[in-house]
Amino acid sequence: MIIINQNLLFIVPPRNKSGILEAAIPKKGWGIRLDKSYDFVAIGDSITRGFPFTEEYSWVNIISEKFGLKIKNRGISGDLSSDMYDRFIPHVVMENPRAVIILGGYNDAFCGVAPEKVALNFRKMYAEARKHNIKTIMGLPTPVAFPNIESLLAEYRNWIRNYAQKEEIGLIDFYSLFLDPSTKGPLPHLTVDGAHPGIEGYRVMARAVDLNLLCTKGEK
Repeated sequence: MIIINQNLLFIVPPRNKSGILEAAIPKKGWGIRLDKSYDFVAIGDSITRGFPFTEEYSWVNIISEKFGLKIKNRGISGDLSSDMYDRFIPHVVMENPRAVIILGGYNDAFCGVAPEKVALNFRKMYAEARKHNIKTIMGLPTPVAFPNIESLLAEYRNWIRNYAQKEEIGLIDFYSLFLDPSTKGPLPHLTVDGAHPGIEGYRVMARAVDLNLLCTKGEK
């Protein structure tokens, strides 16, 4: 299948028998942008996209306007971390950004995906970014109001913290500003359904993003 994305043309192969999207195959003469038209790409799921609102209300758009940065929102509702990796080449690498912000794991937790599988997907995304000299910044998922799911998300967060420290990867703590210490879930007024942020919730997520982190020189 051929997809035209603004000035970029690339080929996305069909999914294999397991339903997994195979790596994008760039056609000769096409592929990675040379002009770095985006400062950043944010890849994730519905909480990157801005669901249940439009992309205009997402934390990505808020920080883009706040800091005057060109950020491409590549959040897709329902994506698992494996889906994010499957589309990492066409949606991140081929945009040729200076850096990528990776925030995911919510749908993995709802589906009960083992932490080691989620960790593998994050490691593969980081390796792909590093191979193409794209700086990586990871995000800590916000808490959810469902204890069984939150306990799994907590395992993902612990791994992300440790991995970011080990690899010297930038880290955005979306978690702490959302946390209700009395319940270990989200502050009720920040979500619409116990998981997805409301309009104020997305504003709070944007407050967690430090311009100094985004603008730190050097690629990892």
